[in-house]
Amino acid sequence: MIVQLAKNVSMANDFETNWADMQVDNSYSLNDKSKVEVVSIQIYWDSVVGILNGYIEIYSTNTIDSKAFSATYNINSASNKDNSILVELKPIYKSIKLVYHKNGITDGRLNAILYYKI
Repeated sequence: MIVQLAKNVSMANDFETNWADMQVDNSYSLNDKSKVEVVSIQIYWDSVVGILNGYIEIYSTNTIDSKAFSATYNINSASNKDNSILVELKPIYKSIKLVYHKNGITDGRLNAILYYKI
């Protein structure tokens, strides 16, 4: 199962995704009440313009009231579609989110895709 966490988001402004659960109910089978678990996130951008000094942070949490920093990825190219960021995840936390900081970036498109194992 693939879930778009961010789809063609403008990189002209700072951006923060909603929290995405790392385990979700299996909606593919009425007889199977198991959970599907996130296994990876893929982050890519394209057509980036401006000073290439923006960055993306990944946060995780067990409660939406607080968050824990997990990783930072620098945006230092106009596109990374041919060498995107692909991170293996383990569903040991309840939720995950991305925070984008534009800094000197004036335009571009940001995408983030969660892959859940069924």
